[in-house]
Amino acid sequence: MKNKFILPIIVFTLFIAFAVSKSYLDEKSRLKNFDYKKAKVISIEKFRTAGGDIFIGYEFELNNNKKYTSKVSIKCAKENITLIQELLLNKLLIVFYEKDNPSNNELGLKQSTFKKYNIPLPNDNLILIDSIESICNSSR
Repeated sequence: MKNKFILPIIVFTLFIAFAVSKSYLDEKSRLKNFDYKKAKVISIEKFRTAGGDIFIGYEFELNNNKKYTSKVSIKCAKENITLIQELLLNKLLIVFYEKDNPSNNELGLKQSTFKKYNIPLPNDNLILIDSIESICNSSR
């Protein structure tokens, strides 16, 4: 009986280890060779299952006229989605991306993100970030 659970546990553990190491390596690579620019928030959606995640979709374009789209999740009660949509939809936020691999990017949704990249936080983004944190932290 015990043996039939060993393989799924090993596979699950390897998957988690791979995901964590990939995330770490992506961030490390991005921090070494990054640039940043404005990205437009194009969608805000609820996560389809239980939990407190809201997905923010965004896109940015580089000089080669290639568009990059991505999504990031934030911990925020789903009942706040209308407020988040009103606040962020079609707004411009800073995205940090790896120069050699722009698909490896991170949307600047926290003050700590700007500190990590040692980039000053623009005032218009500061207001949006403070508002997001206020809305999402008040619902916990």
